Amino acid sequence: MSEKLGWELVWQNEFDKEYLDKWQHQVGRGEGYGLPAGWGNDELQCYTARPENSYVTEGKLIIQAQKEDYNGANYTSARLRTINKGDWLYGRFEIRAKSQKDKASDL
Repeated sequence: MSEKLGWELVWQNEFDKEYLDKWQHQVGRGEGYGLPAGWGNDELQCYTARPENSYVTEGKLIIQAQKEDYNGANYTSARLRTINKGDWLYGRFEIRAKSQKDKASDL
């Protein structure tokens, strides 16, 4: 779609592998990255690289929050980034995402 509009595709991820080769987990509560606990904005979860919190299946990246006591937090989830694997200052981004907002109330 983007190519038709004059944009050049420079990076994509179709999640066609069982692992995240273009992504890097950030783990913990922020302190390991020079931020106060809660990542500087009072986030309640601890991010992990555990398969309970993030995995690839059927061409989709799944990020799953869990209500559990873990590393001083009441919730766990996953936080991923593409640093040094895909970095841009400007551009157009097309993302397909789905959120299960009803599930969040069950946490």
